Amino acid sequence: MLKPLIGNGLLTSEGSFWLRQRRLSQPAFTKEKINTYSVAIRHVISEIISEWKPRVEQNLPINVTKETYTIALRVVTTTLFLSTIKHQEEKLRLNIYSIMEKIMFRAHRAIPLPFWLPLLKHLSERRAIREVLNYINKIIDERRLMKSTETNDDLLNMLMNVKDIDTGEKMSNEQLRDEIVTLFIAGFETTAVTLAYTLLLLAQHPKIKDTLLDELKLTLKGEQPNMENIQRATYLDAVIKESLRLYPAAWQISRRPMIKENLGNIRIPAYSGIMIPIFALHRNPIYWQNPEKFIPERWIKDGKTIDPEPFTYLPFGAGQRICIGERFAIVEIKFALVLIFNHFNLAPIPVEPIELDTLITLKPQKEISLVFVQK
Repeated sequence: MLKPLIGNGLLTSEGSFWLRQRRLSQPAFTKEKINTYSVAIRHVISEIISEWKPRVEQNLPINVTKETYTIALRVVTTTLFLSTIKHQEEKLRLNIYSIMEKIMFRAHRAIPLPFWLPLLKHLSERRAIREVLNYINKIIDERRLMKSTETNDDLLNMLMNVKDIDTGEKMSNEQLRDEIVTLFIAGFETTAVTLAYTLLLLAQHPKIKDTLLDELKLTLKGEQPNMENIQRATYLDAVIKESLRLYPAAWQISRRPMIKENLGNIRIPAYSGIMIPIFALHRNPIYWQNPEKFIPERWIKDGKTIDPEPFTYLPFGAGQRICIGERFAIVEIKFALVLIFNHFNLAPIPVEPIELDTLITLKPQKEISLVFVQK
């Protein structure tokens, strides 16, 4: 379903090709490399948050759904391409949302229809995919034409120049495009919805939010967030983990066994499709006490964050195919929360059920709007 958009990127490729691409891409997501992007991440988020001030001063609600998309989209374009796309942000956001919506519509059809059929929905989806790919291809082509002395220290440049340790080969243009599109799509939408859900949960639970603010005041002491000081914020880590437990952006994943397996009394044939319902797993009372409640304290013991039982918590998947951008996403969310609460507080709201859309990512059906208060 995703191949028309992301081709043979890390999400869809398999076997030896996937392993090669994973090895080529991994150096771009080390702790040291992410640290080099932290200044740019902080600058982008601070710039967007500063634009909220006039609305905050007038007690107008902030459309958190839209603003977190803007944050995540601008961060990913800045770190991927060292460029901003302010004039195209809304168009890209709508195109990507449209693509995801139509992919899920095709996936849920009782009788799947070939994507090549010239149906209106198919034509609309192909047009949106073409616009996103044209944007990515244009940036790659422009970078190829740059002189070596003009190249940028961004993810695109790193992926263009990384070599396979066995063959010495670089990525082809097609491979590079597929990986960039994969990182572009996966790198902003999941982060955006997670940040939006986290802000909503904190507005619904003011005591938890106040505990978080007290920790940030004590541990960061008014400093700007960086890779070192955010590691001291244990409760911040727990808040994000609990948000991801309740509302995992990747709410289900699929796997396919290469050989026949037995799961308890269930026989699973080789190559059969298996869907893992992460949303349900994260709320299973067998593994979680009060699974429907937002309780960050469940993640803390003796002042440190703890790990859950293996394979009961999978917001980024597990095993060798665990999300390559996990560390990047967590750092971005932590920076965003710290910077937001450096400037604003959140007005409390009642705890109400959230109606969800189970698209490629888990989205709220209605846009989230919250009222912030100037500190």
